[in-house]
Amino acid sequence: MNTAIIIATHGAAAQPLLDTTQMIVGHQENVCAISFFPGENVDSLVTKFEQAVQQMDLRDGLMFLVDIYAGSPFNAASLLAIKKENWDVVTGVNVPMLVNVFLEREGTEDFDQLIEISKDMAREGVKSLKQSLKNNNAEEEL
Repeated sequence: MNTAIIIATHGAAAQPLLDTTQMIVGHQENVCAISFFPGENVDSLVTKFEQAVQQMDLRDGLMFLVDIYAGSPFNAASLLAIKKENWDVVTGVNVPMLVNVFLEREGTEDFDQLIEISKDMAREGVKSLKQSLKNNNAEEEL
């Protein structure tokens, strides 16, 4: 499976997120980073998304990985994804999410399973050193 992925964020964070993740897992095909800048609106983002989609292989679906629920990238992606099967929008994009989605998307045959992986990994990537140590009873190892 080669699910298409569009990473979209407020400001110019999308491309650095993609670049950082590719530094870890290698170059990825069928992926696009789109930024949302001051002065733009949902309509301009929809246009950017539509232009990106024209260049992508959508046979295995499309994931929009965006920064904030109900923000402009989410709203624009939702306008497109709501109409299509195997298109979805997942919020909270971060490097752990991207690493795991990129590593799992070829071996995962189920689009919904890939969505669950993205959500789980976004949450799993947020940790506190000291809380992790307490949870693992590893404080004496330091």
